[in-house]
Amino acid sequence: MALVVGTNSYGARAEADTYFADSLRSETWAAISDAKKDQGMIEATRIFERQAWAGEKEISTQELAFGRTGLTDKSGVSLTAAETLEVAKEAQFEYALFLITDSTQIDTREATGSNIKKLEAGSAKVTYFKRINGTRFPLTVTDLLGDWFGGDGSTVVGGFVSGNEDSSTFTDPDCDYGRNRGFH
Repeated sequence: MALVVGTNSYGARAEADTYFADSLRSETWAAISDAKKDQGMIEATRIFERQAWAGEKEISTQELAFGRTGLTDKSGVSLTAAETLEVAKEAQFEYALFLITDSTQIDTREATGSNIKKLEAGSAKVTYFKRINGTRFPLTVTDLLGDWFGGDGSTVVGGFVSGNEDSSTFTDPDCDYGRNRGFH
């Protein structure tokens, strides 16, 4: 399948070539065939299209998830749909290179979360009850798009904190427990 911007890719191969030209990975990207670059970019887009995203498509009938409205940068400044598309392109290029150089990652569901059972420092101790999954995306992609990952529709209705002898619950009905930014 041919790479078609706006249909199966956010960006063009020439844009990716320009993006990587000044990168420490420029030689790695340049050594990849054009056909393999296109395959990697299409696969990265397919995976991104299966992700839930915050915000809304700029045009409800557009084929791909980006450009989006209702998103902000890490400083909280509102971004235009064109700006979100540019960030998505960078993430696509990064993810394409990642997938091309390690194609075993395409079908993996292994996440980057911690599997530590217990952590102790003096009298302080942390025990995880189950494995906490991280993201399936590499760090560079998460840095670019992580604040825009959509949720699963679940709602947090309160929190609980406990100490050595006392425990506290958070029941303030006016408190907003929603999150619209990712965790880092």
